Amino acid sequence: MEDTDVVRAVQFIGAELPREAWPHWNQGWPLESEAALLDAIFSSRAAYGTPKTGVRAVVDRWRTHRSVAAGEHLDSLSALAAFTDRGDELATVLGNRQRVPGNYSTKAEGVARAAKALVEAGCQSSADVEDTESLSSAVVSVGPSRRWCSCPGS
Repeated sequence: MEDTDVVRAVQFIGAELPREAWPHWNQGWPLESEAALLDAIFSSRAAYGTPKTGVRAVVDRWRTHRSVAAGEHLDSLSALAAFTDRGDELATVLGNRQRVPGNYSTKAEGVARAAKALVEAGCQSSADVEDTESLSSAVVSVGPSRRWCSCPGS
């Protein structure tokens, strides 16, 4: 297949199936670190949902809780980190009590713990997001350790 055939195929698909018409399409969360973190954790091993269900419903409930209007940004990881010791309260705010893989805790608790780890690593908002070992380590540090794993030898 030649490059021009590929271009024509992509153009045809774009015209016939525009992304805006997809019920599950999401443009991402530019300048919204809180929404991005909620999306990353709540979409893990879950159906993504439509604009009124699933991950986007969780983000909408958080936006309502924070009184941040559409068009404004959810961009303070400290707001989520404030729930580190109140994971059950955050689950209520988000209207979602899904558990993380392994059933260790709720995804809401995982979001709060990840936000706290990022804040402690110097990442307060989307402006601070970088592909660094320290931020990667911060996020990974909140995952379940071997003591919660039912892996052989644990």
